[in-house]
Amino acid sequence: MVSNEYRLSILSEYDPIKCWLDTPKGYYVGMPDFGNNLFELQFKNQRNVRLKLHKILDKIEEDLGSDIANIVDSIELVKVENYDNFFIAIIYNNSKNVAYKEIK
Repeated sequence: MVSNEYRLSILSEYDPIKCWLDTPKGYYVGMPDFGNNLFELQFKNQRNVRLKLHKILDKIEEDLGSDIANIVDSIELVKVENYDNFFIAIIYNNSKNVAYKEIK
């Protein structure tokens, strides 16, 4: 198992959640399982996506450690009016920060 210190060193220390969300699974050589798991939410209807949101927090904890996962306040599914795709919004750090990514 890789220590939390090493895992965070490959990311921006300024905003590890945003960097993680921008990192597709398999991006880093030698770390094939590291990265976001939004691909699991693709091509699903709104109800099915909502049922899988907990998997994002589980993956954050697996990749970044429990210290980072503990600062996550909520993970929300966001729909923009007149736009087909959904966005995932991760609200963290006592609601001071938001990272978001489109589900394509």
